[in-house]
Amino acid sequence: MSECRGGLPKPPDDLDALPAASLSPNVNHTPHHWRQGPMDVRPAARPFYVRASDGTYRRMTHRFSWYLDRVEGTTTANALRSVYACLRHPRSWERSGVAFVRTFDREAANIWLRIIPADETRCGPGSAGCYSYGFEARPVAEVGVEYINRPDAFAVILGMELAAHGCFRMDDMYAQVHQPYVGVLGTWSQAKAVGYYPTDDEINDAKLWLQGRAPSVHRD
Repeated sequence: MSECRGGLPKPPDDLDALPAASLSPNVNHTPHHWRQGPMDVRPAARPFYVRASDGTYRRMTHRFSWYLDRVEGTTTANALRSVYACLRHPRSWERSGVAFVRTFDREAANIWLRIIPADETRCGPGSAGCYSYGFEARPVAEVGVEYINRPDAFAVILGMELAAHGCFRMDDMYAQVHQPYVGVLGTWSQAKAVGYYPTDDEINDAKLWLQGRAPSVHRD
């Protein structure tokens, strides 16, 4: 099977000036899934704790390993700082109980991560990042290096490609069938409205998905 899934379009230069999206109680905050969980996410032998960047500790029940496969346009150290700043953020996808663990074993990793020019991702020009599977030995999450010094934009793109698409197999919210929707997987104004990190609804749905209980949209 092969599929390429693009992330949000290129972040506008005036991202911070965008009006926030409406947070009406009538909108849908629940992501749709395109594969039943938990797939490649591996349960831990026993719960363990990971320290978030604010000093708090999160209880982890699962692991999802990533391998830094390629870095262009910046240093590896800078790329890793940006990735860890996103993954260890107090409001990151790790609130789900999944620890995103870097591995140095390329063949054992659940996903390969590439920080490269956005136009060179598999999704091509106009994309800010890309998630693909079935083309190579492992699923691949690609993030445009142009956004590495834009923490909010980088958090949205990395979170979408590595966590939402790569780990939790969540669909994005562009399709009309998913509207109305406000959340980190929506438009840039929607992502801004919820603070560029997943909402409680999205995290709770991820937890259900890990148990195979979340509603899902199956795709062949």
